[in-house]
Amino acid sequence: MSSSLSNVNTASLAIVTPPPTADGMASASTTGIITMTPTAGATGTFSITFAYCATGQTYSAGSPSCTTASLTYAPATQAVMGELTSVASLSDSFTYPLSMGAQAPASANQNAVVPVSVAPAPVAIPASLTANGITVTLTSLTGITAIFPIPAGMTYVPSTISVTGGDASVQGNFTATYCTASSAACTAQINTGNYKTTYPYIEAQVNPALSLAGGTNVTLPTVSLDLTASGAGGTVAQLVMTEFMMNANVNLFGGAHTITFDGYPSCGTCANGIGGAAPAYTAPPVLASTTITAASTAPGAPTIGTATANANGSVTVTWTAPASDGGSAI
Repeated sequence: MSSSLSNVNTASLAIVTPPPTADGMASASTTGIITMTPTAGATGTFSITFAYCATGQTYSAGSPSCTTASLTYAPATQAVMGELTSVASLSDSFTYPLSMGAQAPASANQNAVVPVSVAPAPVAIPASLTANGITVTLTSLTGITAIFPIPAGMTYVPSTISVTGGDASVQGNFTATYCTASSAACTAQINTGNYKTTYPYIEAQVNPALSLAGGTNVTLPTVSLDLTASGAGGTVAQLVMTEFMMNANVNLFGGAHTITFDGYPSCGTCANGIGGAAPAYTAPPVLASTTITAASTAPGAPTIGTATANANGSVTVTWTAPASDGGSAI
C-alpha cells in the first residue's frame, strides 16, 4: 500500500485481474476480504490483481487515491505423515494427511536471493478418531510442529524468517526457528530411521501451551524466509517436510489420555488400525522446487590472427574463439 494512504476504505476493494476461468474465481467483500474459490481441476500457480482506495474513495483505474497489489495462488500439496503410536496399551498404525501451499521461484541465478514461503491449508480438527471400530473423543490438539530442512543448494539468509497471518487464536503463539543444533526450540530427529531430517532446518511450532479444541477449524500462519542460491548451476533445490509432531488429547475407556504423534512421510493408502505395523516410509512430496542457473562470467580473450588487406579497401582478420565463453554462446 502506498504510504500516502493512511486510511483504507475496505468497501473499495476490487478485483482488477481475475484468475483464469479454468482455475477458479475470486471475489472481494466490502469488509476487505478476498475469497479465492479454485475449480476442482485447478493446477499450477497463478496471480490475481486487486485494488483498494483511501477512505471516502471508490476504485477507478489510475486514481491517485487508489493502489493495486497482487496475490499469488499455489495449489496445496498433500503430505501424508505416519507413525506407529500407542495409547492405553493399544498400538495404532496412524497416518495423518496435511495440505501445504508453498511458493518459490521456478528458477534463480546462482548466488541470487530466493524468497520462499510455506502456508498450511486450513486444518479441520476432528471431534473424534476411529480405528478398528473403536471411537475416541478428541478433546484437543497441542504442540503442532512441522520440520522443513533447508534444501540442498540453498543457504539461509540470516534474520529473514517471518510469521504472518493465521487465526487470531494462533497469532502470537506460533514460532519458526532456524536450527543448526538441538535445543528447546529445535527438536527434530536427525537422520534416524524413517526420519530423514538433516541440519540446517526450519522448525515451525504452535506454542505447546495452546490447546486447539476438537471439532474446530484452525488456519496456521504462513512462514516466509529468504535463501541464497549457493549451489552449482543445474542444482534443483526442493523444499519438503520431513517430520510432523502433535499431541492428541483424547477420552478413551472413560479416561483422559494423550497420543503423542511424531510422523514421518508415509504412504497415502496406509490404513489406520489398532495392532498394525508401522506405516511404510515414502519419499516426501516436493512442496516447492527451484532450479539454480549457473552465473555467467566474462569470456576469455580471443586469439587474433593475421590481417590481410583486400583490393576493395576492406581488411580480413582471422581470429580463434576463446577457450571459455563465460557460460554464454559467442
